[in-house]
Amino acid sequence: MTEYDTDIDAPPIHIVCGLPFESRSIRRALPTKSFRLWFSGADAGRARELALAAAASAPAGLISFGLAGGVDPALAPGSLVIPTDVIDAKRQLHPVTGLWRTALLAAAKANRMEVESGLLAGVTRVAATPAEKARLWVERQAAAVHMESLAAAEPATALTRRPPANCPTALAPDCRPRIRRGCCPAPGIPGGA
Repeated sequence: MTEYDTDIDAPPIHIVCGLPFESRSIRRALPTKSFRLWFSGADAGRARELALAAAASAPAGLISFGLAGGVDPALAPGSLVIPTDVIDAKRQLHPVTGLWRTALLAAAKANRMEVESGLLAGVTRVAATPAEKARLWVERQAAAVHMESLAAAEPATALTRRPPANCPTALAPDCRPRIRRGCCPAPGIPGGA
């Protein structure tokens, strides 16, 4: 199943994840009726298809979320990364929506969570080796690498009903999700929960 459906009156936030286990912290942190999950199976092409379908349904927002590979040598495993932009192979920047990023940073601070910032390298296949990750650090100066974020960038930017919300929250490898109840965009922020 690629979609985690909820029975809801208001438009939910749509969240694109690679795999179901990546969404556990979201399921614990957000009210069930406030979001809809889409799983791509760690396939960038499928993630883009799902992001386009999600955006076409006029959601409250579109977010990519999941585990990411650490690229910055200074980034510790388990780091929470809320990027400034997603950077693609052509070094084109896909900005993260400011309102969403600000809300996530505030929620992390309120929960005493340390956050890393910087660029998130968007890729179309898994960067599995240390050499591939080192190349992404040298070529893109990214903090981390994530597939679904690049796939969701264009559909998120194209949303016209509400401000776009491509604010991936990426976690470096070997982490345990550490988002606690209440760590979500605040009411009053367009697209907030």
